[in-house]
Amino acid sequence: RLAEGSEGGGQPVLARMQAWSAGRCERQREREQALEEEEAALFTPSISEATQLLLTARPGRLSETEEERTVRLARTDPLVREEWRAAAEAANLARHPFAPRIDGISARIARPKSDDELMRDPRGKARRASAVEAWRRAEEEGRTFAPRLSAASEAIAARVTDRLHPADQATLSERVQAEMREKAARRAAALAEREEE
Repeated sequence: RLAEGSEGGGQPVLARMQAWSAGRCERQREREQALEEEEAALFTPSISEATQLLLTARPGRLSETEEERTVRLARTDPLVREEWRAAAEAANLARHPFAPRIDGISARIARPKSDDELMRDPRGKARRASAVEAWRRAEEEGRTFAPRLSAASEAIAARVTDRLHPADQATLSERVQAEMREKAARRAAALAEREEE
C-alpha cells in the first residue's frame, strides 16, 4: 500500500519501477542487436560441409591445445584406427568361414627351421659344396696369367719349399736342430779346408 500510495514526480512508485525495468530491457535488446551487427561485419571464413560436420560431431577438438592435438595424433588416433581395422578384419573373416586343412607334409614344409637344421640338411650341404666348386672353377678359369720361371728361380723356390715343408721332420724344434747341425757341419768342413791349405 505504501508503494501504491506514494507519489514521486507525479507517478506512483510501482509505475516508475515498471517503466525503469522496461527501459532496461529495451537497452539490453539494443546492445545485443548492436553486438550482432558488429559480429556480422567481421570476417567469417567459409567452412565446408565436411568440416562443419566434423566440428559438430567432435566439439571437443575446438578447444584442444597444440600439445593435446599432438598426443591425439601420435597415440590416440593410431589406437582407434587399429581397433577399427581389427574390427573390420574380424567382420571380413566372419563372412568367409572357409578354413583349409593342412596335411603333415605341408605343415613340416611351412614350419620355420632353425640355423642348425638348415646347416645339417644334406641337400643344403650338397648345394653349398656344388656352389663352392662352381665358384672355384670360375676363379681358376679367370686366372689367365701363368708366369714362366727361370732355372735359378725354380731352384730357389724348391729350396725354400723344402725348408718350409720338410718331409722327414715333424716339429719346428726338430727342424731348427737339423739346421743347426747343418751349419755346424759346414763350419767344420770350412775349417778343415783351411787347415789343409
